[in-house]
Amino acid sequence: VHPCWCTEEYLKVLQESYFLRTIQAAENREDIRNHIDVLLKEGRKRLMFRMNHAGLGRNAVSASTLSLVLFQGNQLCCYNLGDSPVFLLRDGNMEEISRAQTDVVNKNIITGFVSNLPLTREGECSWHELREGDIILLCSDGITKGISLETIKEVVYEKDMPALELVKMAEKRSADNL
Repeated sequence: VHPCWCTEEYLKVLQESYFLRTIQAAENREDIRNHIDVLLKEGRKRLMFRMNHAGLGRNAVSASTLSLVLFQGNQLCCYNLGDSPVFLLRDGNMEEISRAQTDVVNKNIITGFVSNLPLTREGECSWHELREGDIILLCSDGITKGISLETIKEVVYEKDMPALELVKMAEKRSADNL
C-alpha cells in the first residue's frame, strides 16, 4: 500500500471546513477530545474506502503516526499517536510535550498509530499554557533519530527557515522516513 495514503486521508478530514468549525466551537477539553475521536473514525473510514476501491485485500495495512496540536486561546492541546514528537521551545529551552508510544523493550516498535485497522490504543492528550514567544515544533521521528536535540534547538532559533533546514539535514543523516 502506498505509505502516504493513511496520512492523506486523515489530513483531508482535518482540512474540511466542517471539522475545523466544530472543533473551533468546542467549549471545553472534553469536547475537543470528542472531536479528535470523530477525526480518527472518519479518517479510518475514508482510508478503508480508498483501499477497498483500489482492490486491496483485507490484509493490506496503511499506517502512520499522528501528532496534532490545537490552539484554544492561550491553551495548547497536544494529541499524539506514535513516536513523532512535539516540542515546546520557550526561553531558550526545548521540552518534549508528547510521549512516544513505543514498546518498552524495543523502541522501534510503535504501539500507537492511525491506520485502516481499529485503534490499538488511545492517543496521548496533554494541555499546555502558552506564553508569548513560545515555539511549537512537530517532528517526524526521522528528524529526531538523525539530528541531536541540541542541534534541532539551535536550528530553530538561528535559521531563517528552520523546518526546511531540519529536513535537509535529516535527509543526509537519518535512515528513518521523514
